[in-house]
Amino acid sequence: LSWYIKDSKHTFSQQNIYIKGDVKINELREIEGVVEVLEHNDSYEVKIKNDEQVSNVFEYVSRCQNIKLFDVKLPSLNEIFVSKVGKSYEE
Repeated sequence: LSWYIKDSKHTFSQQNIYIKGDVKINELREIEGVVEVLEHNDSYEVKIKNDEQVSNVFEYVSRCQNIKLFDVKLPSLNEIFVSKVGKSYEE
């Protein structure tokens, strides 16, 4: 079962990038391949179509100031489930 879960996460194309620093949310949203940008307390969560768009986001962030975090993560199992089924369990 754990192999299947790990495999599911790697075959799902959408990824998330977590950024802390002086970036502009509107500029992040305009980057090719960016699906959604969520603003948290002191960071941003950037949802991208697939790993090919990581370099587009990194190129923008590398020109910004005070970058403390740039972390690319695979989606959570909940995000994969919602994407496949269409709604959140919590709703």
